[in-house]
Amino acid sequence: MSTTNVPPVLESKGLAVLVIAGLIATVGIGGAVLGIGPMGDAADPAPQAQDQTGTEVTLQPGSESIVVDETATYDVVVENANGGVGAYDFTVSVDDPSVASITDVTAQGNPGDQTTDVSIAGDGSSATVQAALADTSDSGTVAIATVTVRGDAAGTSDLGLSVNALGTEAGESYDVTGTASASITVETPPEPDPANFEVSDLDAPQTATQGDEIDVSAEISNDGGQQATQTVEFRLGSTDDGALDSDNAIVSQEVTLDADESQTVQFSDLNTSGLDAGGYTHGVFTDDDSETATIAIEAPPDPDPPEQDPDPEPDPEPAEFDASDLDAPDSAIKGDTIDVSADITNDGDRDDTQTVEFRIDLDGDGTLQSDEVLATEEIAVDGGDTETVQFEELDTSNLDAREYTHGVFTDDDYETATITVEEPEPEPAPGITVGLQPESERIDAGETATYDVVVQNVDGGVGAYDFTVSVGDASVASITDVAAQGNPSGETTDISITEDGSSADVMAALADTSDSGSVAIATVTIEGDADGTSDLGLSVDALGTEAGESYDVSETTGASVTVESEQEPEPANFAVGITDTNSPVVEGDSIEVTALIENTGETEATRDIELDVGELGTDSVSVTLDGDEKTTKTLNVETEAGDAGEYTARMSTGDDTDSTTVSATERDEEPVYWQVDFSADAAPPEPPSYWPDDLMAALGNSDDGVTQNPSLLRQSTDGQLGDVTIVDDEFKFDDEGNPTAVTVEFEIDEDGAVRDLHLASFTLPGPFDEDEIDQQELFDSTSGTYEGGDTGELTVSIPQEGDD
Repeated sequence: MSTTNVPPVLESKGLAVLVIAGLIATVGIGGAVLGIGPMGDAADPAPQAQDQTGTEVTLQPGSESIVVDETATYDVVVENANGGVGAYDFTVSVDDPSVASITDVTAQGNPGDQTTDVSIAGDGSSATVQAALADTSDSGTVAIATVTVRGDAAGTSDLGLSVNALGTEAGESYDVTGTASASITVETPPEPDPANFEVSDLDAPQTATQGDEIDVSAEISNDGGQQATQTVEFRLGSTDDGALDSDNAIVSQEVTLDADESQTVQFSDLNTSGLDAGGYTHGVFTDDDSETATIAIEAPPDPDPPEQDPDPEPDPEPAEFDASDLDAPDSAIKGDTIDVSADITNDGDRDDTQTVEFRIDLDGDGTLQSDEVLATEEIAVDGGDTETVQFEELDTSNLDAREYTHGVFTDDDYETATITVEEPEPEPAPGITVGLQPESERIDAGETATYDVVVQNVDGGVGAYDFTVSVGDASVASITDVAAQGNPSGETTDISITEDGSSADVMAALADTSDSGSVAIATVTIEGDADGTSDLGLSVDALGTEAGESYDVSETTGASVTVESEQEPEPANFAVGITDTNSPVVEGDSIEVTALIENTGETEATRDIELDVGELGTDSVSVTLDGDEKTTKTLNVETEAGDAGEYTARMSTGDDTDSTTVSATERDEEPVYWQVDFSADAAPPEPPSYWPDDLMAALGNSDDGVTQNPSLLRQSTDGQLGDVTIVDDEFKFDDEGNPTAVTVEFEIDEDGAVRDLHLASFTLPGPFDEDEIDQQELFDSTSGTYEGGDTGELTVSIPQEGDD
């Protein structure tokens, strides 16, 4: 065997691995000894015979008892060291990792960081320790490591120990003659003692005078092991009445205390006015304890008689509200609002408030009575002061046109004046206007539009009319027809349209129209000739009522027409915009992309909409849209294991494209596979192999939800499932995509025998494999006893990710 120099520093614990590997490969099998030089280099080994020292390695103590979430430490002990322990390689394991787990291992003997490798399994079920260049006691019992174990659940588990290599500080191998394991017992922590509120240090005065306010305090301590809230009461009763109960509670406070916490409760400013002179027992009470004391209430001393004032002040004069300086308009137009004000002076000494009234002589009898109040205001005036009262926006709409007496009144005084209400000037009659309606029209070349000649504010109908309508630009449009309204006779009607349609003159008499309001006297038809816009003019030469009276036309209004050539519709154009995605997804799930598709053209068309996500694949759908129509579409592509990463998703229509970034992430953990079984008997068999008994089963997992329902349905034996009707021949899941519970509903035939039925759910090691039935673990089960004619329903929970 040849050796090479070892570098002083090795990465990733290389030196520890090298030393121990050498120990196992050479010394451990009785070959050459690997010596370690003082500088950390490997010395050339020389073959030689060695007497191996025999020793036992143990875990100490042999057993520990802790509660859940506490830890215990065990030393790995070499029982018979001779030459110290310089290198070691051992594994500690927990037989039942559901009960306890290894959380830490400390290598003893101060081996270097570069010559030490401690590896703890992710679930804490085992720990492997390799170390070299340790410096321990030379002989006797030597602890080479300390292992920390945490209690996870109630139960007992063995702790195993296996030693792969063990060597002296000189590099010689120990002959490990045996190892001794240990055990750990984990118990559920005891329930804490209930809360107990103790009362102490009551502090209160021993005496008080009637009417005094006293303060009482006490210390409240929670001597129990749990937080609680209690009502703390201060009680007081006559000494002759005996014990104090809740009826004697004067005041209380809600107090919340943690275990072993204390708080001073203070009852302040307790008034003794309602207590007779005498002795009283008082105290502070909780639900659990109390502390009491006594207090003497003493009557107050007799007061000294008041001294007589040799020169008393006269009694103040009562308030008296005088009215003055009335301010109001002398006249008003009926319907106007007016403002009235007056000064109110309190000639007394006392402050006071009165209701001040504005009255008006409505019945004209020359007096102002309390039933003629038009408005009121509350006003407060201090003794000797003056305030101004305002009555604003008084409505005169309900007053007749005449002279009125009015005034401002207090309880003590008033001041009056007069106002004249006048009729408003009559509104002038509205003027007659004639116009073309509508004001404008938009037509295509070759199409026509109609305009009415309308008289506004008619009073007496329209019996005769003479007007002209003209087209401002005869190249754009022309008059093709005029229809006289009001049914004038043919003998009294003359309509003349110029040859080029640029104008039309209309004269008619003996027409019969509506008597008032807006009246259409003719309808003019305009045809579009060429692109452009033209004004339509209107002039009225004569207009009269049906009685032959002439109207005074104050205004005429024309109109306009716009002519456009018919345009070819815009071709279809499908614009696309991505609006949403479900990114990121977990590899194995579909990536969904949603987009708004809009036909911005004017003609209907059909396009193939395609989603392209590169190497993940494509999806497409055919869409038909009218012009200016839009729709939303969602397309998707599948991902598989190994597809984690970012991708560009492009949605295209042939006319437009939009893109976005989507991604898939690695799946964090394997899905939980489960099975549900419904069969006879009160409990499932162990292992759950039902053949040849009747059975209905279903399968699923935490990624895909329910995958088979049922996966098996066997009903061949009466007394099992042969005479059982299962509703819909399937299970009912609360959520097919992500179920948390499952129910089976059934009915026993009328002549069916009494039997037990059960429903159970199991956790599977992976997708269902008949050869792995003995590895299925029961998760939840329920059962019931049924007889002929019974209906039943059983429900159990479904295993979830994260369940133990």
